[in-house]
Amino acid sequence: MAASDVENMLGADAYTYMDRCVYSTLATDIKGYDVTIGNKKISVTHTTEPGEDGKDKNVWTLNGKTVSDSQEQEFLSPYSKAFLLEFTSEAKDDVKPESSKPLMTIVYHEETRDVTVKYLPYDGTNFYRVDKDGMDYFLVDKRSVDDVVSAFESLLDLK
Repeated sequence: MAASDVENMLGADAYTYMDRCVYSTLATDIKGYDVTIGNKKISVTHTTEPGEDGKDKNVWTLNGKTVSDSQEQEFLSPYSKAFLLEFTSEAKDDVKPESSKPLMTIVYHEETRDVTVKYLPYDGTNFYRVDKDGMDYFLVDKRSVDDVVSAFESLLDLK
């Protein structure tokens, strides 16, 4: 192996080889999640029950109320938008945000653990800093996160 190849492999940083998805578990594979945006709270649970065709049917609740089958696609849309968020670059320590209060916090309830993702102010223009279970080294696109926030807030309008 050439020395330059070894240098390239050893000189790579964690960002080069990491999974860029902020949280990539399907909604149907977790027990639920909680979203906090300012003073707004959204609580979602997921269970299954036998369907009429003998196959398991997903049952969703939103803040304690069962979501109708006809609203399932609309209901899952915000989760899908959050699922698509990816880290876009590394955070720089010399950037000093105006606030350390999260714009949005999502706690995903998996079978054996909870995963907490906080979207924190960063430069105020292009990015939010992401704190995923205490690791806050990476950034996500601000506009994409703002769209996810709006989508989750729209859940509060479901009847």
